[in-house]
Amino acid sequence: MFQRNRWSGACRGLGGIESGDRARLRRSWCGDALGRCLDAFGSGDRYRVGHEGTEVLSSGGDHPIEVGPLRERLLGDGRLVEWEHHDTIGSTNQRAATRGREGLAGPALFTAEHQSAGRGRQGRVWESPAHRNFYGSFMLQPKVEQAHLAPITLVTALAVADAITSAGFPDAAIKWPNDILLGGRKVAGILTELDTAANGEIFVVVGIGVNLNLQEGDFPPELRSKAGSLASHGGHPVDRAAFVEALAQAFLDRVDRFEKLGFAALRPEYEKRHVLQGREVRVDGGEGFEGRVLGVDDAGALLLATAQGPRAIHAGEVSLSGAYDSLASEDS
Repeated sequence: MFQRNRWSGACRGLGGIESGDRARLRRSWCGDALGRCLDAFGSGDRYRVGHEGTEVLSSGGDHPIEVGPLRERLLGDGRLVEWEHHDTIGSTNQRAATRGREGLAGPALFTAEHQSAGRGRQGRVWESPAHRNFYGSFMLQPKVEQAHLAPITLVTALAVADAITSAGFPDAAIKWPNDILLGGRKVAGILTELDTAANGEIFVVVGIGVNLNLQEGDFPPELRSKAGSLASHGGHPVDRAAFVEALAQAFLDRVDRFEKLGFAALRPEYEKRHVLQGREVRVDGGEGFEGRVLGVDDAGALLLATAQGPRAIHAGEVSLSGAYDSLASEDS
């Protein structure tokens, strides 16, 4: 999974959720409108694997995930109520949002071997080679008041780092709020969206893309210093089915802790993995300024020490630039 567009350290926004009707309920997380994906739900064979669901076999491709054994592991403890695995789909976020609007309460997981219309921040197109990476979206109705949902992207980033660690890469780092890095190169990203069901219940869709088995030559030359994968970093392939299982468990565990104790209980772990902690960065947006990263607060905002005093970075306000180049060069 890589982004064919300007790759920067830009990160816009961690602001409040606006009120509005179900078609316009939006939230800005790291520059992404939190609302419905504009990607059309793609055609393709799928496995719908719920406790009362049916299984539809896929023609698949060269190396699709073996669904049967993984289904038992994902749904066995009852915490995940449904898993859909698609051969080809437009967007797992769109499919998750569709099911949420239909009334599925979740937690549910929607994955795909290939996305034909995956999108990243600010509507950028993401390449999604089949059978190589993880493309998936979690959908749930969080047991958290809407006003306190802001850190859910940061909570997810911790879960992704947990799963990458379980795959044998304990040096997974987080760049606020939603990028995961190995060796200074981005290997994963998160797109969070908010919507409402027909009954008025709010649900969250968290889309995750992780580069698992791409090699350096699979990336465009202009991205090779900034984007990577677990396989290119570690020199060996990653078991994708095992990764799906690890990520599902990590996500459910992290969300459970967040719902019970709030982000304050997770913040020390986030800051421990936070690659920008203590660094001097430039923030682009408005008048622009520079500062040293102090950490994040209990609401998930980025805290900076600037010449004008402490500042908390919120939604639609900032763009962090230049981070990937410096991080990659330090590790090389």
